Amino acid sequence: MSPRVVVLGGGPAGDVAALRAAQLGAETTMVERAELGGTCLNWGCIPTKSLLAGADLLRKMRDAADFGIRVAPPEIDFPRMMERKEEVVVKMRNGVDAACRRHKVQVIKAQGAIDGDAVVADGQRYEYDHLIVCVGTEPAGLPFIDMAHPRVVTSNGILRLERVPEHLLVIGGGVVGCEFASLFVALGARVTVVEMLPQILAGVDQRIVQQFRRLVEREGIVFHTGRTLKSIEYGDAALNAQLDDGTSVPCDLMLVSVGRRSQTRGIGLEDAGVAIDDDDHVIVDEFLRTANQ
Repeated sequence: MSPRVVVLGGGPAGDVAALRAAQLGAETTMVERAELGGTCLNWGCIPTKSLLAGADLLRKMRDAADFGIRVAPPEIDFPRMMERKEEVVVKMRNGVDAACRRHKVQVIKAQGAIDGDAVVADGQRYEYDHLIVCVGTEPAGLPFIDMAHPRVVTSNGILRLERVPEHLLVIGGGVVGCEFASLFVALGARVTVVEMLPQILAGVDQRIVQQFRRLVEREGIVFHTGRTLKSIEYGDAALNAQLDDGTSVPCDLMLVSVGRRSQTRGIGLEDAGVAIDDDDHVIVDEFLRTANQ
């Protein structure tokens, strides 16, 4: 009898694990509450790179005269950029779905929770001999920011915009924050980035950081490093952020980009004897096995 493998989470880790288990002869079920491909394909790497490709093309067109090529000033069709982004995502998502069908991986589109030796999803029990947990992360917020306010977004929400903001305030100068900052400044927005550390892009080679900052500051991005957010005045049409040095930054959209948090709580891992640390990370051994082996 083939071993039964249930994969909880259908992101880039989960779908690869499910496909490999099926290739090795396991009876494989993958439970995913949202879209196949997870964050990377739907709300991260792929859609952002699609939009950044458009911004890169826009920059090249603006600089075409330097190469002896005369073109009319380009016009930005932001809704079409977002449509193209979604077309790229759907095409790749369909590829994941096709691979699962080809390798006979059963895909369950529902929230899953562990109950003994089974995962319960949409009222059905999917028993397993081996469970692979790949539930991933979600954007983190800040407790003193009203994350439900319509003018406050995370990296997920900013990918659903219908128009380019006039002034984008980015809280967090890491890779994701700087990525969106460079995108929207190319599209004509005024952009301000606030980072509590002494420099943006912590952990990146200093020479790369200096080159990136020099290029995007030339486009108009304003950086406040070594600064923290002290307070926010919320309005229907705009926000006004106060920094700890007294600087006031008005904006019509705030992107909170301060890292990500694990989604391991509330799915039954603790009841199944799986150890989770204070940062909500699953504790594993050198073979990535949990405390419940």
